[in-house]
Amino acid sequence: MKNQYKSDNLLGFQETKPVFVKTPFAAFGKQWKPGEEFNWMVQPCKEDDWDRIRKRIQQFYKLGKIHHDSAREVEQKVGDRLGELNTEKLQSLVRQVNAVVKKRTTTSKEFQDKRLKQSKIEGKQRGLIRAWLNRNPWASEEFYEIRDALLNDTKPKED
Repeated sequence: MKNQYKSDNLLGFQETKPVFVKTPFAAFGKQWKPGEEFNWMVQPCKEDDWDRIRKRIQQFYKLGKIHHDSAREVEQKVGDRLGELNTEKLQSLVRQVNAVVKKRTTTSKEFQDKRLKQSKIEGKQRGLIRAWLNRNPWASEEFYEIRDALLNDTKPKED
């Protein structure tokens, strides 16, 4: 646990937690505005530049350009990236997750009880997905593989 804490604070802030823009700046070819989530970890970069980028983010944090904001993390549901999926991709995610659920259940009643429900309203669908994922942690590995494939417009790998 002590090593994890040391790793989390190696740069003076927790790298795995989202940071938000406090004062405007330009980075990754974009102008970042106050209040925006600064999702630096998912920005495209060369592997050789990773350490340099981490140091630059550390400077942003020390200069007060970015900060952690627990309230905003909860408010914006940061981390699950469901906000990046449009209606079509959300429906595809539900269909693919339900196919996994169907394989793992033995009766149609069990499937109906455990399946991920569907909605045509994007915001409601995201809420249904989040609630379902919280109730079914056993499915998280497959869920994130499917979600990542949809985010990257690729097919999830088969067993």
